[in-house]
Amino acid sequence: MVDDDDWILSGLRAVLEAQNFEVFTATDGDAGLEVALEQFPDLIITDVVMPAMDGWTFARHLRADPRFALVPILFLTSKGSSQDRISGFQIGADDYIAKPLNLHELPRRVMKALAQRRQLEADLALGAKPATGAGGLKGTLDQIGMASLLSVLGTGRRSGILRLARPMGREEILIYLVRGELHRIEMQGRGRLTVEEVFQQLFLWFEGTFEFPADEAPGFE
Repeated sequence: MVDDDDWILSGLRAVLEAQNFEVFTATDGDAGLEVALEQFPDLIITDVVMPAMDGWTFARHLRADPRFALVPILFLTSKGSSQDRISGFQIGADDYIAKPLNLHELPRRVMKALAQRRQLEADLALGAKPATGAGGLKGTLDQIGMASLLSVLGTGRRSGILRLARPMGREEILIYLVRGELHRIEMQGRGRLTVEEVFQQLFLWFEGTFEFPADEAPGFE
């Protein structure tokens, strides 16, 4: 847990340790990064507004490291606007918990995030498949954030078409990947998207499904 408020850290620690979690704490992003790299925690809770290194920069550093691609990151903050939430999910947040926090709700949110991670790791069998000829992936966007999903495919240098669908099939996006790099992105009914449109549209998808077939030689232009 990373937060510059000692009272919040104490309250969070007490609640989670009562549920038999082992808790490590830090008071800013710099210290949090040191602890994360030393302990490799199963889940990270971080405030956003902190001295030295804020929570968003802290999360960017974590997501840039493939070892933290699937570690759930829960943002704990009073910045609760829609744009703040979008910014958090763009970076790779798995949950966004607004202050003031109901401490009794926290263990449920933590256990849900950990259960989703375990299920996702079981479904995808990450780390057990080689990049060439790797198996297909399938799941829901509440299991893994958009940024984390793209990080997993990029790190594995996967090639193929990632298909994203809104609930009830309202919209669909196709992302063409070549050795982990974005090659082309298309949206149903709108055709090919520009880079600006990608960031306007793609990271607003918090619900829906994703499907990525087993790797094969891409046959698109």
